[in-house]
Amino acid sequence: MKNYFKKIFNKKGMGTIEVVIIIVILVGLALTFQSKIGDWSKGLFNNVEKNIETISGASVGVDG
Repeated sequence: MKNYFKKIFNKKGMGTIEVVIIIVILVGLALTFQSKIGDWSKGLFNNVEKNIETISGASVGVDG
């Protein structure tokens, strides 16, 4: 049993299982908050577009 815990809490680096778990959690969060992330990114790009128009005086079109 002692050797089992040594293998689990090995400090030599991240194993494949840890990386897979992190990826699964990130994908789950992205799917859960998909609409909020989409709205946030659209707002971000719209703000960038407005700032470009203000600075350059030109109209930049972004479909969406």
